[in-house]
Amino acid sequence: RQHLDRRMRIDEIADRSRIVFGSDWPFANAAVQQAADQDRERALAAEERRAIDRHNAIALFPRFA
Repeated sequence: RQHLDRRMRIDEIADRSRIVFGSDWPFANAAVQQAADQDRERALAAEERRAIDRHNAIALFPRFA
């Protein structure tokens, strides 16, 4: 739920095409990472995940692609 709530707030102030992935996430064991991945998969559609993970950044910063 936390991911969904956070995404909804971002959607209210930013165009979806401008949302990109960024992390300061520290190392986590496999069980913690798997739980986080499952939560994210439930909160976002596959197309939204692809856009946030890669495609939006490429469109916004093409010289770094």
